[in-house]
Amino acid sequence: MSIEPANEPTHRRRWGLLLAALVALAVASIAFLRAIQHRHAVAESRRTHEREIREAIDLGQENYRRITMAPFRDFPTASSVRPHLANLALPPGDDLAAADNDTLRLINLTGDTIYFRLIQQSPEAYRAWRESSGYVFRDAAAMRRELVPQDYEFLFQESYPGDDHIVSVFDRLWTVARDRFNGAAMPVALPAEGTGLAIAFGQIEFGQEIRLPVLSGTLPGDVWMGRSQIGFRNWWSDPEGGAMQALQRHGRLRVALVGVILELQSGERYPFSFLYYQVPSGEWWLWRMNVLNTTPERGVMFEL
Repeated sequence: MSIEPANEPTHRRRWGLLLAALVALAVASIAFLRAIQHRHAVAESRRTHEREIREAIDLGQENYRRITMAPFRDFPTASSVRPHLANLALPPGDDLAAADNDTLRLINLTGDTIYFRLIQQSPEAYRAWRESSGYVFRDAAAMRRELVPQDYEFLFQESYPGDDHIVSVFDRLWTVARDRFNGAAMPVALPAEGTGLAIAFGQIEFGQEIRLPVLSGTLPGDVWMGRSQIGFRNWWSDPEGGAMQALQRHGRLRVALVGVILELQSGERYPFSFLYYQVPSGEWWLWRMNVLNTTPERGVMFEL
């Protein structure tokens, strides 16, 4: 009985297929390992970032707690807030006449915003102040893009009443912030010393990267700014149509950031920042209002 030799081409083809499969498996294994390493690196980077945010918040709270505060009840009107902030902004021994016009204008604007948005409790009074200051209520289509209907239904567990009721929707959303977390996230006090206020000026140009000013003063910039911030939803448009349209129109804008450390009902303190831009004719317009060195989970969120 004789044994037939194996078909040599078939044998080589089988080994070739096996080798190709092994190579493909090795490549897939390398890709799989790299994907795992990438996920681990991303997760580690996220953990590092979250740790840095927590550390910055803790450092901020440690510094903010040293500031003497004045309760909101000491400020029954907007006209009582303005001189208080102006005195904080000036070096010891100076009087209001020593301040430049832009600084005083920004202090007054910030004082009014703090009073009408955070101290007094009427959304109707707030709207009247905004309108008298030259701002126009944004239309319902614009606020739909800001996810107002979804937020309304989530917060109130009822259907959005429709665009025709956008003003009453604003009033309810404006008010509900006072009640969240049993009012723990509502500001209740202003700083009573200059450490709790800072002003920084800058300039932005059309077509260039936008670099906004950074707050610093007695407290260093990293304590003021932290590593995370939240912004308020803006319901108002200024006569320029907003900072970006103004920048495109004028080519260059002066900007200013005013920071004021406020105490919440919970006892925590945070820097509230008020970002303004100035057009060539000299008017300053409120661009954004943020809470610095905090996270959304801490509940400090308002309608502006």
